[in-house]
Amino acid sequence: MIGLCWSDIDWRKGTVKIRRAWVMGKMKAPKTESGVREVQLLQPAIDALKAQRAHTATAGEFVFHDPRTNARWGSDQSIRASEWQRALRKAGVRYRYPYQMRHTFASQALSAGENVMWVARQMGHRDWTITAKKYGRWIPSMVPDAGAKTAGVWLAASAAANLTQGVEI
Repeated sequence: MIGLCWSDIDWRKGTVKIRRAWVMGKMKAPKTESGVREVQLLQPAIDALKAQRAHTATAGEFVFHDPRTNARWGSDQSIRASEWQRALRKAGVRYRYPYQMRHTFASQALSAGENVMWVARQMGHRDWTITAKKYGRWIPSMVPDAGAKTAGVWLAASAAANLTQGVEI
């Protein structure tokens, strides 16, 4: 996240282009080819970025700055030592590494019934089966309307073919 630039955000489409990462004090490409991606921003993220814009948009190209220096963060360690721990305490959440937010996002999205292929794309997985294998336990086994769409398609096709009366065998 500390490598995110304002130019990566498409406000009109509500997306962010992931094309770089700040790793060990250096800007690098994402680990995998599928890591370069366009991510759909959810409304809470859009709202947070708009609020952040008031603090750092005129200070440079990077979205996130060290509030003490107003310069781009030098490393994730400095964020974890100050801002991250303070934010977790304020939220009443036990310590976790920032990277674990990925796992929280995936498990919550899948538990809420989001499409596993959408979650996989958001996370930069090259194949949705990676997401299904890692987070499958969070995918609800039965949702209340499971099968309703398929039944609707079959009923519409049957009605169109006038097969609602059945077939004598």
